[in-house]
Amino acid sequence: MTLYNYQGPLPHDQRPPRPRVARCGTLPGYKRHQRLKEPVCDPCRQANINECRSRRGPSAEVERIRARFAYFRKAEARIDVGAEVNAA
Repeated sequence: MTLYNYQGPLPHDQRPPRPRVARCGTLPGYKRHQRLKEPVCDPCRQANINECRSRRGPSAEVERIRARFAYFRKAEARIDVGAEVNAA
């Protein structure tokens, strides 16, 4: 094709379809493995795990631990430290 016979981009209905392949390491890649009944590769498995964790949010145990540490931080703030501790 030379510069002189270029007529601009093709209209949308005349363009050839683009192959859409889901890349590995993404959630669509994980679903493609499942749809094609292939073994799931490690990056796709990790992407699925990360997506599930982000949807689920922190577990109840994590929230309980955070609350416990917050309680102890508040208790430490209420403790009056005497002058003998500061002198050492």
